[in-house]
Parts: sequence; structure tokens; C-alpha cells
Amino acid sequence: MWNIQTQQFLLKSELRRYQVEVAVSEYSIEEENRILTQMRRDGIRGYIIWPVKDGDDRLLSQLSTATPIVLLDRPVPGLHVPYVTSNNYAGGLQAMEHLIRALI
Repeated sequence: MWNIQTQQFLLKSELRRYQVEVAVSEYSIEEENRILTQMRRDGIRGYIIWPVKDGDDRLLSQLSTATPIVLLDRPVPGLHVPYVTSNNYAGGLQAMEHLIRALI
């Protein structure tokens, strides 16, 4: 099930006549490369990518620097694009505090 933020993103994309594609590599470098190659062929004009850990940055570095790219959780060495990471320690602490408050 999509969360609220994803639903809002999809709705805004639809209103602007953007097409959104979602692909899952199942943590496979080969599948990630296949998906990115196909998306490049399809003329995708922007990417949000959660790259495979220790993946092959060869294909990522071949993406056009004119194409907007944002990486999730894992910056790729040598690829100078924006990335967003999570703070697992703070998130775990917040989750624990929430459970403690709920149990008291």
C-alpha cells in the first residue's frame, strides 16, 4: 500500500502530466543495470534511485549530467549528484520512545 507522501507525489505528477515508472532490482547489480539501460532508452528525464550497495557505478556515471538524479541512502563514489540519507540511530530512538510512551 502506498503511503500518503507517495500518493501525493503520484497525484501531483499526474496533474502535471508526468509519467512515473517504478522498478525494483531486488539488490541485483545486473538487474539495476538492465533497468537503468532500459529507462535511458525510454527517454526517462529524471531519476530517483536507491542504488545497489557496492553496485557497479559504471552505468550510473554514464547517465547524462543534464538528467536530474537523486540517490536514496547510498551515495555512489565519483558520481556527484544529490542524495538523501536516513538517520537510523535517530529513527530507532524515536521508535523506541514512541513504544515506551504507548506502553506507559
